[in-house]
Amino acid sequence: MLKQLFFLQYGYGAQFELTQSLREGKDVEKYREIAQKIDAIPMEEGMRNRLMYAFWDQMACIPASSETEKAEPSDYERILALRKKGKKLSVEGLSEERLFDKVYGAWLGRVIGCMFGKPVEGLKRNRIEDILKKLNNYPMRDYIVTGKDREFCKKEWINFDALVENYGYAPADDDTDYTVIGLTVLEKYGKNFTTEDIAEEWIKGLPAISCCTAEFCAYRNILNKVFPPFSATYRNPFREWIGAQIRGDIFGYVAPFDPERAAKYAYTDARLSHTKNGIYGEMFVAAMLAAAYGDLTVEEVIEAGLSQIPHTSRLYKKIEELLCDYRRGMSFEEFKEKFYETYNENDMSDSVHTIPNALIVVACLLYSRGDFAEAIGNAVTCGFDTDCNGATVGSVMGLLYGAKSIPERLSEPLHDRLETDIKGNYSVSIRDLARRTIDVIKKKEGKNNEL
Repeated sequence: MLKQLFFLQYGYGAQFELTQSLREGKDVEKYREIAQKIDAIPMEEGMRNRLMYAFWDQMACIPASSETEKAEPSDYERILALRKKGKKLSVEGLSEERLFDKVYGAWLGRVIGCMFGKPVEGLKRNRIEDILKKLNNYPMRDYIVTGKDREFCKKEWINFDALVENYGYAPADDDTDYTVIGLTVLEKYGKNFTTEDIAEEWIKGLPAISCCTAEFCAYRNILNKVFPPFSATYRNPFREWIGAQIRGDIFGYVAPFDPERAAKYAYTDARLSHTKNGIYGEMFVAAMLAAAYGDLTVEEVIEAGLSQIPHTSRLYKKIEELLCDYRRGMSFEEFKEKFYETYNENDMSDSVHTIPNALIVVACLLYSRGDFAEAIGNAVTCGFDTDCNGATVGSVMGLLYGAKSIPERLSEPLHDRLETDIKGNYSVSIRDLARRTIDVIKKKEGKNNEL
């Protein structure tokens, strides 16, 4: 079992690196055949990994194009210089009741959205649609419920161990683990935490086997004394994949009405494992959530997120294009048709990359009409990274509209309980997570261990 885990074997690691290098504007097309030959070697053979490491190291020595480096920097000061600042948000006074409703809604929304998508993670959209129709849950508006039928799940490739009906609570998942560990970092180190603080907390409290792709590479690098920011680039072909984007929520939760501060927190976290659009995805999500504390429309929340990332980046341009299409009257079905013509769900370099998944998140928010279940259901049925996108959409919807907007039929099966793989937080109350988050919000800037 251990040898079969994708993130330990890196899958088609050489080709992933080739694709990533091409996206960075590197002149590496001539290496495609070599990458294919390396990835064709059986995983069991030690030579494969040695060749792959040598290939990654060679790619690292080839410079990215100056145009790409200028348009998509990974250092904070240059990111700031390329922002198109949005409207300044008015800071509203929130009652204690309303503040809790929003924060609790965000946590609850993230957990529910994750649990919507987790049972079908990795499946293609046609298979997901077929499963949901068999379960009379299409369009998807409820959890996947199979009557605890293992044979049905095995036949349909549903992850039986991810079904909420089997537990009566939300089982552990990386999409919620990172939100919890982000909270523990803020509690322990304060709002002036560093990337090194994040790294230390991962090593102390997050099992390596709970990490995937870019996070696993960064974890391995830290253990090998390759520290941030090099932990994000050394032998890490997943540096623009979705991993950082799923970690940004907590940094938006603790920065009400302040997208810039939320994005800075997110940057500090993201640079541990990601570069370029991988970083921007986390900054974008955190900034949206910070803005969602205000009395804003979904479009205004998305624009607030965009205001914190480089307007020259691929992520910005693709989201801006989607917004323009939406404003011109493009339907959700037309969005999906255009989306699937551009991105290939059979290629993990697309299906787990930040940009296409961010587009799914944005589209499902735009076309939600304020309906929580519709938003997360659509996020899952779009395919790609189903649990990641369901969680992010649920988080934004939950914070923007509050816990009271979430149907009881979705919150009740959780029984206020989330399991995690995080040391000291193996079984936690979702309400308590909201209360702990509010405690962090109320603390002043500074390092807790310096107070």
